[in-house]
Amino acid sequence: MRPDSRDQFNAVLDGAESGVAKAQFSVGRFYKNGFGVDKDPFEAADWWLRAAQQGHPEAERELRVLLREELQFQVDGPAARWWYAVELADAREGDAKAQSIVGEMFWRGFGTGQDASAAVEWWRKAAEQGDRTAQLELRRRRAEKGDVDEQFALGTEILEGAYESADKTEGLHWLGEAAACGHVEAMFELGKLRLSGPSGIRESKQGAHLLLAAAQAGHDPAVLQIGQLYSHIEPLVPASDVDGDEAIRWLRKAAEMGQGEAQYRMGRLYLLGLAVPQDSTQAHAWMLKAADAGHDDAQYILSCMYQVGHGVPMDEDEARRWLELAAKQGNGDAMRKWWLGAPLDGDLPWE
Repeated sequence: MRPDSRDQFNAVLDGAESGVAKAQFSVGRFYKNGFGVDKDPFEAADWWLRAAQQGHPEAERELRVLLREELQFQVDGPAARWWYAVELADAREGDAKAQSIVGEMFWRGFGTGQDASAAVEWWRKAAEQGDRTAQLELRRRRAEKGDVDEQFALGTEILEGAYESADKTEGLHWLGEAAACGHVEAMFELGKLRLSGPSGIRESKQGAHLLLAAAQAGHDPAVLQIGQLYSHIEPLVPASDVDGDEAIRWLRKAAEMGQGEAQYRMGRLYLLGLAVPQDSTQAHAWMLKAADAGHDDAQYILSCMYQVGHGVPMDEDEARRWLELAAKQGNGDAMRKWWLGAPLDGDLPWE
């Protein structure tokens, strides 16, 4: 701190303490900027309030900005009552930001008596003008009353970043509340986040259970997700939690709904005789569905099946057609055979 700045502060302080509004405003600036004195926004607010109460326009403007953007609801007494009166005047004139702030003041009992009904009414007025803070508060109130649709919508919007003043922890909380009440879409969305979301959110076992609950409730996207989960060689769910028959049931259901990866995995199970009796006809049927959906591994296996007549009549033209499609999608085995001329009947995937 420079000695001359301290001298300037002391010189202005005498006038401020004598009640000169201009000097009070200047002292507030000294405190706000830490010039000649330690920075202290609360002292700044106190001096600007004194000047504002005498009608100093710059003090009124600076104090309002300080309260809105920094101190907010940390002040009390005269400062709280002054801020309430200022915001209320603008709220009555239709200022959406002021209406939103007045709503919170009534909700907290800040600068005025606590009145939940008045809070909701002011928030409603602000929300109708597009104020996001007011919209968030109204949704919170409905969610707190147990409206599961609102809980789901609020959680989803927060996680999508719709509200700057809300964090992801709150979003997860509201999704969890809705899921706990049986909201199927909430189970699905929270299950996806827990299964494969960012660190700090991911809880794979819980995620899988939520997805399974949604699938059991008939949620088609959850069925597909569970089918995909069980289609991996190394499932994300610990093996001890995966019942073989149940895994096959969900995998088959997802395959029947048209999920290419599930169709391919069903084909592999029948091709290799894993968890189901080996059946080359069933293997071909599922591989064909997956290949038609653009699955390159299925296309490559179909090529092999046609090349040697495994479960289907030998057909070199079909073998080459599927091999070319797989190679053009970047399938490594297919590219080696198609572009490099490796034997078409070598390295058969079921041997």
